[in-house]
Amino acid sequence: MALASRALLGKLSGDLTAALVQRGATRSPAMAAFVAEVTTRYGPTVWERAAAYAVPLIGAIGGAALNLVFTNYFNAIAWGHFTVRRLERLYGEDAVR
Repeated sequence: MALASRALLGKLSGDLTAALVQRGATRSPAMAAFVAEVTTRYGPTVWERAAAYAVPLIGAIGGAALNLVFTNYFNAIAWGHFTVRRLERLYGEDAVR
């Protein structure tokens, strides 16, 4: 997993460098070389740190999504259960079953 994330982050930092050079953000060759050097040296470190900080956030979002799914499911089950109970009170248990 760590190797895959490093490879992906390395590719992203390389793409970022290429985009900067292509858009003219680095007009001189020296500046382009400097940006390329900084990106290759510090890009993966920065991306790894950002990914590490994002892990708890991703976990919280996943937990909230799972809670939402369970809450919706059990609300639907409860709605059906209490509908049947109301009908049993109105028409009798045998008629509803």
